[in-house]
Amino acid sequence: MASTRVRYNGRTGEIFGLSLWVGFVTLVTFGMYRFWATTRVRRWFWSRITIDGERLEYSGTGFELFIAFVKIAIVLAVVLIPLKLAKNFYGLSLMAAGIISFVNALFLGLLYVFAVYYARRYRLTRTQWHGIRGNLVGSSLDYLKLNVGYLLLTLVTLGVAYPYYRIATRRYLLDHTWFGDQKFSCTARARSLIGRWLIFLVVWLAFMGVFAFQVWDLERAQKGGLSSPIKGTGAPPFAWLLFLAIPVLSCLFISYRTAEFRVLADSFTFQNVRVSSGLSAWRILLFALKLCGAAALWLMATAFLGMIAMKALTPILQASLRGFGMAAVLPGGQVSPIIFLVLMIASIPAAFLFLLGGSVLMRLYYNGVLRRAVASLSFAGELEPDRIGQTREPVPRWGEGLLEAFDFAG
Repeated sequence: MASTRVRYNGRTGEIFGLSLWVGFVTLVTFGMYRFWATTRVRRWFWSRITIDGERLEYSGTGFELFIAFVKIAIVLAVVLIPLKLAKNFYGLSLMAAGIISFVNALFLGLLYVFAVYYARRYRLTRTQWHGIRGNLVGSSLDYLKLNVGYLLLTLVTLGVAYPYYRIATRRYLLDHTWFGDQKFSCTARARSLIGRWLIFLVVWLAFMGVFAFQVWDLERAQKGGLSSPIKGTGAPPFAWLLFLAIPVLSCLFISYRTAEFRVLADSFTFQNVRVSSGLSAWRILLFALKLCGAAALWLMATAFLGMIAMKALTPILQASLRGFGMAAVLPGGQVSPIIFLVLMIASIPAAFLFLLGGSVLMRLYYNGVLRRAVASLSFAGELEPDRIGQTREPVPRWGEGLLEAFDFAG
């Protein structure tokens, strides 16, 4: 029996150039172009995926995203601004202010869950293959209840139940995904992920314990108390401990998320096609290390350019101020506000490059992970497009305004 073939041919150079351009235009327009930038990038990603030789198509528009964002931004302003004003200007007691902050955070948290659900629905309805579009057929309220229930379980178990939360919510989304008039099926279970997650959790708690001990030890020493026996005998400083914690925890977390992807892929079916994945955590780790190296080089180059600009401008500004009979340094050794303001303005290009680099690197990361994830997939069985009819479910008119309002659209 022939098997389904899925390919991804996104080239690094292409997405780098596209990301550089749309990121530049987005920054120049103070973020207004981001809706159209998101659409252009999605169309590029979608068109690089082929299923049995037929490319995916993305039919969403930047205007849909923009209108949806404006609508939800108005709703958020109407709800959140009165709460903020009540907290800051009405002399509320500490308890009342705390209650308002809690209600504010709860409202945003619940809204974010809805945002994820409706953003996925929007993207699926704008995804087409053989002229057939996808959809998410389910209940956003059921999805909210599922999230709340498993998040409470995760809190009660001090984080141990996190894999169950992840798998349950992803299984719901996958199991309620339809393509045309036929649905996907996902039967994933979290049991096999517990071991990897517990390793991450134990190591994270160990690092947090050492951090807490060092904070306590430092406060004790500053108050004149006796320092602990470990102080002065090689206890790692905060910076070195952080330098060790970040890569170790990152590696363990990537290992867990890679295993999570395999569990979800191995339980995924559509028609008579079964999916499996052999994605290796080492491949993702090596790619992440390369990208971290590129990010470090970009950061150093940005900082270097900023330093050069400031060093070049400082003597020119000092000479200009002396020419006008103004002091470059005020009494007490403080720098003149004029020099400070000009230097801040001169640092804008460096900040611009920093933000642009972050945008480009994020999309390079998506591209690299997607390439490796698709290459790891195996398919048993063959799709039958002739048996798939168009969905009769309603199509949302506007974009994922909720998720755009939280600035997580990608």
